[in-house]
Amino acid sequence: MHVVVLGAGIAGVTSAYSLALRGYEVTVIDRANAVAAGASHANGGQLSYSFTDALARPSFLPGIPGLLLGRDPATRVRLLTRPWLPGWGLRFLRQCTHKQARNNTIAVLELAMRSAHRMAMISEQTGVSFAHKKDGKLVLLPEGADLEASRQTISLKKRHGCTTELLSMADAIALEPAIEAMAGRYAAALYSAQDETGDARVFAEGLAGWLQRNKGMNLRLGETVNGLLRDGARIVGVQTSKGEMTADAVVVCLGARSPDILRDVGISVPVYPVRGYSLSVPRGSAAPRISITDLKRRILFSPLADRMRVSGFADFVGFSDRDDAARIALLRKMASETAPLAALYDHPQSSPWAGSRPMTPDGRPITGASDLAGLFLNCGHGMLGWTLAAATADDLAEVMAQSVNSCKPPAKSN
Repeated sequence: MHVVVLGAGIAGVTSAYSLALRGYEVTVIDRANAVAAGASHANGGQLSYSFTDALARPSFLPGIPGLLLGRDPATRVRLLTRPWLPGWGLRFLRQCTHKQARNNTIAVLELAMRSAHRMAMISEQTGVSFAHKKDGKLVLLPEGADLEASRQTISLKKRHGCTTELLSMADAIALEPAIEAMAGRYAAALYSAQDETGDARVFAEGLAGWLQRNKGMNLRLGETVNGLLRDGARIVGVQTSKGEMTADAVVVCLGARSPDILRDVGISVPVYPVRGYSLSVPRGSAAPRISITDLKRRILFSPLADRMRVSGFADFVGFSDRDDAARIALLRKMASETAPLAALYDHPQSSPWAGSRPMTPDGRPITGASDLAGLFLNCGHGMLGWTLAAATADDLAEVMAQSVNSCKPPAKSN
């Protein structure tokens, strides 16, 4: 059985892996000339299994006026960048209740816990090297943070197999001395030993290479998918810049671009591009060993071999790249003010990046069969794409194994 996977990012390559293990003949197509050239290219570098808290939550609501007025440096909003952003935004706001936030956090957390086990299996089977470290993660809470709410979240997560700790700043500094060189004023820190770091692009490249060598995967880069081939209520292949390709099944793993190709066959998915940014720079004299997130500034510091991956921000600007240079400059400035000795921010070998993460209103990926036979979806992973990819890929392959002809709607809430 021949399966065509659209997209060679983290979601696409892990989907190909899970499908190939079940004996499918897999072809992966991507318009880029390299694997993981989009949102997977230079993301935060974190496998953040423990920190899956829903973005849509009650505490988000008071900050909305400031977001719309441009007062929050970590987020920009342009309502007219995509005609359906207001509708997506309303669906997002409906998720900002205590009940929905709790349900969404648990759902994504359970997915992340399964993904951690799957990633360990992939690493062991393939031997792919990707600057992988298992040193945990610290989230620094600002002065005035609601520590009781943090304790309640810790208790909730513990009931679902996730262990996090609330540390005093003295204990956090003992665990990671580099915090002492940071400029922020912090009340406490959340720590998880389960979380990991690594280079998502290198992982995707390594896994794709392993699949080509060991499972006969056909990787077609530099080839644009122009549309899906349809025969009645069934998808039978794809039309690309190099001609038609027939398939028994097609999987859409195109990240934030997924709605574009699905819209042409009458399928709507609530996936919106949220722009994020990163810098990969040489490590400084007080570089952290553990990945660190400054929660107030929404900046992440992830050690990757001899470099530091600094990432942050969430801009609702569609696919526009006109402000990328300015946003990266601001990220550099804020990071250097926050952790001045963590990295050599102005080093000539610094590598900036910007990309669009595929967000859903409730933060849950869209994985499963579509309304059209032969068409499957695995998209909408948001800011946790690499964290969740191994589990959603396994779920996708399981659905396909059960019934290629399934016409069930995508496994998605809301």
